Amino acid sequence: MGATAASGYFITLEMYDGDINSPVVPIVIYVVVGYVVGKLITNVFGLAVDSMLQCFVADEELNKSCGGAQSTPPLLKNFLDKNSKK
Repeated sequence: MGATAASGYFITLEMYDGDINSPVVPIVIYVVVGYVVGKLITNVFGLAVDSMLQCFVADEELNKSCGGAQSTPPLLKNFLDKNSKK
């Protein structure tokens, strides 16, 4: 958000130097928009991570009799096996 505010400040000063008295209101708007966009992006990423872990858990539960997860990529399976609490 700091980079958004700083770049918005400089853009506002460059484009509207003589037209506005104070760039505070546009900068607050830039920060709010930057926060909302960042929050939306992290929510999408979080949803993708949750979906991947849910698929792993379903794979583990459906294939218990076959020795565990069968469709999990090897890197993910090794990471989860190494970092799981037993």
